[in-house]
Amino acid sequence: MLFLPIVLTALHAAAPAVDQTLPIDQPMATGQELQTESLAMTATPATLQDEEEEKVLDQWTGNFTAGLTFTDGNTDRKTASATVDMVKDYSNNDRATVGLYWNYAEEGGIRTQRRTGARGQFDSAIDENTYWYVNGGISADERAGLDLRYNAGVGLGHIFRDDEEWRFSAEAGLSYVNEEFDTGVDNDYVAARLAYRANWHYSERLEIGQFTEIFPSLDESDDISGTMDTRAIYQMTEDMIAQFQWVWDWDNTPAAGRDRSDNLFLVTVGWLF
Repeated sequence: MLFLPIVLTALHAAAPAVDQTLPIDQPMATGQELQTESLAMTATPATLQDEEEEKVLDQWTGNFTAGLTFTDGNTDRKTASATVDMVKDYSNNDRATVGLYWNYAEEGGIRTQRRTGARGQFDSAIDENTYWYVNGGISADERAGLDLRYNAGVGLGHIFRDDEEWRFSAEAGLSYVNEEFDTGVDNDYVAARLAYRANWHYSERLEIGQFTEIFPSLDESDDISGTMDTRAIYQMTEDMIAQFQWVWDWDNTPAAGRDRSDNLFLVTVGWLF
């Protein structure tokens, strides 16, 4: 049995020596370093989630709606309307909004209404709830004898409530207003601008909102114009909505022979994007 110890001794002598020391450039991690590494690995999913949220914030969201009626025979009438509303929220609480609308009516082959407009606004955050804004708008209303009205201004806004149920904000500032009527009369003035926007999430599918702005002239007290846009939006499917809209326009100094007040009621369907 002496050959077994001799063989084991020979194998041990032939095996290469194993260095039990760590290389200088790979020191053993301390407990604190291991904890730091573990925290970094844990934070990675949250960081990716933040990046995804920023991507959502940097995208335009909104809705497009359209409506159409057509009758023929004893009554020959055609109407069409469309609206587009978009908003873009930024990670620093800035916000951009754009709104477009178009309304057309024809009866007996004669155009009875053509109404178009657009508005845009950019809000620059001062703090979480207060912001400066710069905005502008342009509109035309053939029935009211308004060839063109445009305004541009700056001001200050404040968000009084913003939660899952309500969002309410109010704004005040100064605007330049110019009006051109089909009678050849032009009217321009500097006006104060007062506005508010309210949105009520009545349920998961129904939202009711109202946007109102008025422009009282600082030059002539009679020159006052304004708009109130009230909407009820019902979400029928994940992407499809139905919208009831009431738009009330007021111009205290309208074109000759025209009413100061105009009402427009629309029922349209559309899509979210």
